[in-house]
Amino acid sequence: MVKNVFAGGDIEADLNKTVLVLISKKEGPETFADFHPISLCTVMYKLITKIIVRRIKQVMPILIMPNQTSFVAGRSITENIIINQEVIHSMRQLKTKQGWMAIKMDLEKAFDSLRWEFIQDSLTEAGFPPCTIRLIMHCITSTSMQIQWNGENSSAFQPERGIRQGNPLSPYLFVLAMKRLGHSIRKCVEEGDWKGYYFSRQGLSISHLFFADDLMLYAKADLHHAEIIEKTLKEFGYFLGHKVSKRKTRIYFSPNTTISTKSSILSCLGFQEVESMGKYLGVPVLHRRMKIADFDFIFDKFRNYARDDIHADLTQKIHNFVDVHGHWDVAALSQVLIPAAILHVISVLPPDRNDKPDTLIWIWTPELNFTIKSAYTFLMEGNWNEKSSICKGAASTWSSPPRGWTCLNTDGAVATLDGRGSIGGVFRNSTCDWIIGFTKNIGTTSALHAELWSIYEGLLISRSFGVSRLLVQSNCSKAVKLIEDSAAIDSHIPLVRAILKQRSLIRFDSPPDELVDLLRIEAADAQQDDATRHA
Repeated sequence: MVKNVFAGGDIEADLNKTVLVLISKKEGPETFADFHPISLCTVMYKLITKIIVRRIKQVMPILIMPNQTSFVAGRSITENIIINQEVIHSMRQLKTKQGWMAIKMDLEKAFDSLRWEFIQDSLTEAGFPPCTIRLIMHCITSTSMQIQWNGENSSAFQPERGIRQGNPLSPYLFVLAMKRLGHSIRKCVEEGDWKGYYFSRQGLSISHLFFADDLMLYAKADLHHAEIIEKTLKEFGYFLGHKVSKRKTRIYFSPNTTISTKSSILSCLGFQEVESMGKYLGVPVLHRRMKIADFDFIFDKFRNYARDDIHADLTQKIHNFVDVHGHWDVAALSQVLIPAAILHVISVLPPDRNDKPDTLIWIWTPELNFTIKSAYTFLMEGNWNEKSSICKGAASTWSSPPRGWTCLNTDGAVATLDGRGSIGGVFRNSTCDWIIGFTKNIGTTSALHAELWSIYEGLLISRSFGVSRLLVQSNCSKAVKLIEDSAAIDSHIPLVRAILKQRSLIRFDSPPDELVDLLRIEAADAQQDDATRHA
């Protein structure tokens, strides 16, 4: 069915049936203007329009001028917010004789009043192929609508203009139509009839900012520019079908604008003067230095949209829910979250503190890389024949380091019951004398990470004591292999990369060719160490 449409066929009438749901904009609506119509389209119709949208999105950055930021890849709503704030701030600081004005436009029923002929002309001007224009126009003009009121649908009717809110294609068609207004303003600027606002004499001028139907116009505050703006808007409204709501449109004058100039402009345009622009794209436009009260709208939104499973207590901080060991304090969390939310928070892994992108890893090897051997071992773990419980290991022996070297013995262990780990280490000189030791609880972790953490902690301590020749001995062969691997610098495990960075920071006392290596690690396969477990 979808292939047939894109092969040149027509959209079946049943596919383009739409139900309009009216959502009240305020309590106690009195007229139809107080309702927000949302179109409920069929699934097949949305599938067709979404395919069209995916193709249109690729050319939107080329077709649409930088002044329009909505529904264009690579452009953000924050660009308009910041630029508008800078313009208003600069206007407020003006000390020159020439006044300036900023107009916040409001279009009545912007989507609903758009003329279909204007849409077709805009698509043709943009250079779309005739077959694509025919398909898009058929999607718009072949619709039949029913209004859902009190749970019942009205009789069907055929619209004669407008695009539906809820149709994936509508925002892009509207942006293409508004492009024509941008061209009209740009033509006036190029011909010298419209002077846009500029921050400096050599700077670029800004005449308008568009975000869908949110329009901001900037011009000199004089009667000539007021007449140019009125003429441009009237011509555009005639062809497009839009009407400017003079009751909702706001105009702000810079403080250096004279009263007589303001009066003549207001009489010409019929807009309402304001001392504050209020909000633009949902963010307050500041006309003075920022105060704490300027952020109240953020807290209000949080309170209004906070989910039922979160108590909106904005005085709390993250560290209030973390215990002294660095773990989540479940008792504290239970005061603000429901049990299901607590389980979700606890299950989330901490973020990796590096700039590398996320990659797939294989958790069944220490290197986190997939191997056939590890996959075979993993499958054999589920074999019906239980593995031998005999502990496989070998006794380890200790020998003193060479003369002039310091030996660091490290170990890490994890408790079976709660998964909490602890680390420890001992520094000795070449005569086997004790230098210093350390122990530390590191919270919930794995055995391998505990071993790596003990090595890393020992390297930090050795650096603080100025140790230059260090022999590190660990009883974890997996940790040793990870560090000695030539590709360890790109390891998925942050501790391995941290160890290698510490390794390069220690200074040498002897020529490099006389040193075997800064970090020599002798490993044994012992798997039991009660001393560290009880640290």
